[in-house]
Amino acid sequence: MISADAMLASRHVGLSIHGPGCLRAVTAYALVIPVSALIGMALGAVLRHATASIVAVVGTLFVLPMLFGGERYRLLKEIGNHLPLAAQARLSLNPDGHTSLGEYPATITGSWTALAAWALLSVAVAVIVVRRRDV
Repeated sequence: MISADAMLASRHVGLSIHGPGCLRAVTAYALVIPVSALIGMALGAVLRHATASIVAVVGTLFVLPMLFGGERYRLLKEIGNHLPLAAQARLSLNPDGHTSLGEYPATITGSWTALAAWALLSVAVAVIVVRRRDV
C-alpha cells in the first residue's frame, strides 16, 4: 500500500488503480499537460511575443472556462465542456463519487475527443503558421 493510499484509507476515500475510472483519471491527468503545452506552442507561433503568448495561454486555459460555466445556457455550457481543463475534469471524476455533473454534463467520449481535437488543432496551427511565415 502506498503511503497516500494509507492516508486516504483512514478517511474512507482511498482508491485503487483498479477501481472504476481510476485509470481514465490518471490518463487524463497525464494528457492534459502535453495538450496545454501544444496549445501554448500554437499561441506562441501565432503571436511571436513571449508576454502575449503567456497571457493568451493563461486566458485560454483558465479565464475562458469561467465565461462558459454555469447552468443557465445550454450552448455556453456545452462549449465550456469542450475546453481542455473541463474535459480533463470530467474524465477524472470518480464514477462512484457523489459529485453532481450538473444539468448539461459532458460525456466521456466527448471529453476524450475534445482533448484530441485541441492537440491536433494546436499542432496544425503551429505548423501552418511557421511554414507560411518563417520560410
